[in-house]
Amino acid sequence: MTRRALLCGSAAGMAFAARPRKTLVPIFQRGGADALNIVVPHGDRRYYELRPNIAIPRKDVLDLDGFFGLHPSLAPLKPLYDGKRLAIVHAVGAPQPIRSHIDAQDFMEAGLRSADRDVSPAFSRTSRGYPDTRFGNRLREIARLIGDDSGVELASADIGGWDHHFDESAALPGLLSEFAQGLAAFRNDLDGRAAGVTVITVSEFGRATRENAAGGTDHGWGGVMFVMDGALPGGKVYGAWPGLEGDALRATTDFRALDYY
Repeated sequence: MTRRALLCGSAAGMAFAARPRKTLVPIFQRGGADALNIVVPHGDRRYYELRPNIAIPRKDVLDLDGFFGLHPSLAPLKPLYDGKRLAIVHAVGAPQPIRSHIDAQDFMEAGLRSADRDVSPAFSRTSRGYPDTRFGNRLREIARLIGDDSGVELASADIGGWDHHFDESAALPGLLSEFAQGLAAFRNDLDGRAAGVTVITVSEFGRATRENAAGGTDHGWGGVMFVMDGALPGGKVYGAWPGLEGDALRATTDFRALDYY
């Protein structure tokens, strides 16, 4: 790929290098995804106090464990979570807040070696429910590449548009729907090969805990990761919840410390 599309950190890179027969598929949500409206801490009363206009109503949240729940537009991922094929890590991020998009992306992408494979969109495609978007087409071609036993070790995908400084409630549902539809289709497309593939999703940082005057959220710190078929057993939300004090969700888990395999 000609654009930067790698992420994570040195620990993930070492784990990856030690197990070359595995395939890592990092997905970067570029722009700073709002972890609090993606995996909603509906059991924390402060969430609704800080976001009176943009919080996801408790009745609409897809409950996961009584405290956290998914945004309703992530419904395609709920069966994966229930089937223990999807794990979630909340309040995850860099050890210190970096609120510049470029600096945060550079930090996250620094650890993995440049082994990404370019996949031409000219290959014939099958239809398994991928969104008809650049993101969906990229995932479809990665699945085809893995299915062809081409020996790919690392292949990444981007989905941008997460920098919601205003009118977040209008922008987020469609983007999350594309994101969830793509991930679910990719996991289903792998069939019996899923055990050899780990999918992780990361954004450079999360958003502010409090909504702003424009109905959006400003840059924050801690975010949320989705992990499919990695070393983390699915069907659970991991991470120490720090509460919602201060202007940003504190990152209690360093993204570099996770063993993705």
